[in-house]
Amino acid sequence: MTWAALAALVWAVIAITLAALAPPTAVPHIFHSTHVEHLAAFYLLTLVGALGFPHLGLLRLIAVVGLFAAFLAIIRAFAPFHRPFVVVDLLCDVAGIWAATLPMLAMRLRTRRTLPGETNRPE
Repeated sequence: MTWAALAALVWAVIAITLAALAPPTAVPHIFHSTHVEHLAAFYLLTLVGALGFPHLGLLRLIAVVGLFAAFLAIIRAFAPFHRPFVVVDLLCDVAGIWAATLPMLAMRLRTRRTLPGETNRPE
């Protein structure tokens, strides 16, 4: 499973990089909004990254994928056809990262804590 996730991660990084650097007319669109596409791309990238590196902490995963998004935004800032949307696209990328990691963080917090009245011993 990890090998498949790593292969998907490599494919996702290449696809996102090519889509981010290509002119908008050369990129096929799945949704009617490019902002939704940014959110979905980084949502999937974060999920595949979590599957590919299961022992990597979630905060480190957020940092690595966030740095990748920031790196692409900086490069896109120099392209005249991407310049007006760089900040909004970066915010959509970050929203996709957090949309993928918040349920994972909540589940980890839930499994670490016990509610009042509950015990950790099996019944």
